[in-house]
Amino acid sequence: MKSKYNIPFAPVERIIKEFTTLRVSAEAVEIITEELIRRAKRISERASDIAKMSGRMTLKDKDIKLAYDQYKQF
Repeated sequence: MKSKYNIPFAPVERIIKEFTTLRVSAEAVEIITEELIRRAKRISERASDIAKMSGRMTLKDKDIKLAYDQYKQF
């Protein structure tokens, strides 16, 4: 099955299979891919705001880490 997202399904499926011995449906992979993209978008947007508030035009790992820590709280 081909992904309509920027993330190919094969790596996502491999990640899922690392944690289960069950077979994984294409629909399950698609749902997890959608969730990964949704979370990555929210964290990236917040990290971008953090970098801009710091007067930078470059997103750094510390911005992502801080944004992720804030995301986990909600």
